[in-house]
Amino acid sequence: MPLYPNSRLLSDFREVPYEETFSRARQTRGRPAPSAAICADVIGQIQKQYSKRAAADIILENWGQCMQSLKDKCALQSVNNGVVFIATFDAHARQAIAFNQHKILERITSLEGCRDIKRIRFV
Repeated sequence: MPLYPNSRLLSDFREVPYEETFSRARQTRGRPAPSAAICADVIGQIQKQYSKRAAADIILENWGQCMQSLKDKCALQSVNNGVVFIATFDAHARQAIAFNQHKILERITSLEGCRDIKRIRFV
């Protein structure tokens, strides 16, 4: 529906193309959607987003499996944007983790919910 009854004349004057409709078609075929359906959809999306467990929690639960013999020499600091930050207690532990980084990363990415982890960094 045009803004003004003579909007074709205004479009010609401004030298811009004229379009009959300004809005997209409703998904409800012209009928307003009930508010209960909209609320249920929004709540479902929020529940889906927050039902996922954090990658840090999953890694902490499986810390012994992921780190094996190095689990007592380091601690998980945080997980941000696909990077696991590990705090090490001494230089020997840091070197051992750096040497076994690929194996540790494979174990972490094999956990459900941690597939987007790409790197290990030291703090």
